[in-house]
Amino acid sequence: SRPRLLGKLIPVQSGAILMAYLPCLHGGQAIAETLLGENNPSGRLPFSYPQYSGDLTAYYHKPSHGDGYNSNGGEPLFAFGDGLSYSEVIYSNLSISSTEFDATRTVGVNVSVALQNIGSHDVDEIVLLFVRQRFRLAITPEVKLLKGFTKVAIKAGERTRATITLMTEDLAY
Repeated sequence: SRPRLLGKLIPVQSGAILMAYLPCLHGGQAIAETLLGENNPSGRLPFSYPQYSGDLTAYYHKPSHGDGYNSNGGEPLFAFGDGLSYSEVIYSNLSISSTEFDATRTVGVNVSVALQNIGSHDVDEIVLLFVRQRFRLAITPEVKLLKGFTKVAIKAGERTRATITLMTEDLAY
């Protein structure tokens, strides 16, 4: 239920890791179905998986050692939001309905992206929308902030669009 240091296991001996956390009574069946390809995983990592002992860092970390994520100045082993499935989804044609926000409106802007499942399995793709503020007057801004997400079902070989609404207050601090 918590990260374990994986050392050299990742780059040398494995193609993927299945995070099961605390799977309970029926977890073994779910894990077996996923490993046998009967279930296409679609989860995303809810934290940045540390590469070194003592480096469990929030995904919205502040820059510290250069652009590094942790006290060792390197990247996490897996970043917040990472995830794999048996299908590959290609993202393209990012668009936004407006480049200006109106603070008096209660309607935000729509951010959309085209998705294409080029794999042979149907997939439930989780699309994450992060924002970044490059400048702040009072404090150092976080490197990235999750401000929206959606889950989109895409059949093998098909295309679709995912849209997430970004509100003015999503950019406030």
